[in-house]
Amino acid sequence: MFGWLGEIVNLMKFLIIGTFPPPLGGISVHTVLLLEFLNAQGFAAKGLDIRASSRTGKPANVITLSGGLPSKLIALLKLSATLSADTILHFQTSSMNNFKWVAPVLLFCFRHQPKIITIHSGSFPARMAGNFNRIYLRFLLDHFNRIIVVSAEIYDFLTDLGILNSKLVIIPAFIPQLPDPKLIPPEILQLASEKSIVVTSGFLTPLYNYDILIDCIKQLDDQRYTFVFCFYGTIDPEYEKHVLGCLAEFDNILIFRDKSPKVFVSIMSVSTVYVRTTLSDGDSNAIREALYSGKTVLATNCVKRPAECLLFSSTDSRTLLSLFNSNAKNPKAIPPASSDVPMSRMLNVYQEIYNQVNSTH
Repeated sequence: MFGWLGEIVNLMKFLIIGTFPPPLGGISVHTVLLLEFLNAQGFAAKGLDIRASSRTGKPANVITLSGGLPSKLIALLKLSATLSADTILHFQTSSMNNFKWVAPVLLFCFRHQPKIITIHSGSFPARMAGNFNRIYLRFLLDHFNRIIVVSAEIYDFLTDLGILNSKLVIIPAFIPQLPDPKLIPPEILQLASEKSIVVTSGFLTPLYNYDILIDCIKQLDDQRYTFVFCFYGTIDPEYEKHVLGCLAEFDNILIFRDKSPKVFVSIMSVSTVYVRTTLSDGDSNAIREALYSGKTVLATNCVKRPAECLLFSSTDSRTLLSLFNSNAKNPKAIPPASSDVPMSRMLNVYQEIYNQVNSTH
């Protein structure tokens, strides 16, 4: 698949810096999958969990920092001293809310290593739109060799900011996983042969806009559909109370909390439809998973989506209901998305950085 790997697989070294599960949610899923992918390809790769909200349950090759700020800074400086100058650092961040404040410290500690950053969050452009944020962001991003974004919307925002096109690249954050039949919850297996399984997933926050799907559930045949809600990560207590209260009115609802990515992929494998109801978005990994599994995907038109998605307005449940009535009863078979394209492009970026660094030594 990656023909050049054999030549440099023992030479390239990586440190993936971001948030690793536990807890699950957001980009932590991608960081651990990326680390697993690089190790599976034979690269020397480790992770650095900059949040370290939980030290238990982390993969063995993920470094966590303990103690107060002085202790963490000393640990970072010691770690940077052990890394060779050609170790590629790949930072994973979402909306930059917290990362923008710790970034200068990380950039100083790892000033000798080449650095890549991936920006995942669809809310990033709106959150960084202020004049101060734009100036500060431009300063920070000048210190990275490459800037990877997951959507055209983020790319356009950074281009408008004045970031050079030669630094920017769009790569969806998608690394496919194979389902494991043993991980499928038995209550879903029991229903899969009798009903259409409709899956949605995400944080329990207003951004995910579950009400539009709930409006449709009220009008759809409960003997035909079972709706599976997979919640994880961030919770807004008031919104959680509201959504769970609404869902309690139905008999054809299954709710799962904080399931691992492998369990989610396994649930997806026996589903019929995946629904994405968000008000804003990056490049949804769950959508990619669903398309890769050949499922019908119904998604809001808040951002540019993969061509195979069927789109609806985030403010109009009638459009979503019409998609259910016209497509979800007998969903079209969608060809799986190419699994190797995103990671092939990522590895090409790594190779470019590796070649640049070693040509200067």
